[in-house]
Amino acid sequence: MACSTYSIKRWENENKIPEKNNLDKVMKLFPDNTQDIKEVLEKAKEKEINNLPENTLGQKIRKVRLQNNLSRENFGALLGYSKYSIKHWEFGTRVPAKKALKKVENIFGIKLE
Repeated sequence: MACSTYSIKRWENENKIPEKNNLDKVMKLFPDNTQDIKEVLEKAKEKEINNLPENTLGQKIRKVRLQNNLSRENFGALLGYSKYSIKHWEFGTRVPAKKALKKVENIFGIKLE
């Protein structure tokens, strides 16, 4: 497995979630501990999402999407937009229309502005 010691320490401290290809390698190395690994990763993922900043509209949209365990593609499909639109909103390169913001607020029961 091509992972640095630093990466493994960050995983252990629950400050970073391994990328999918590394996670698959870890699961293959420790097949008897798969459930434990999944639980630790779920806890780390939840912590990572809860610690995301919410300073900009794009950051708020990203956090809502991740809290609901949605890919950009699935999130966009719920709203009637492409995954590329969602990416631009999250990165702040485009601003969503008021209609899109209202959809997000209504679907997820939140206030964005």
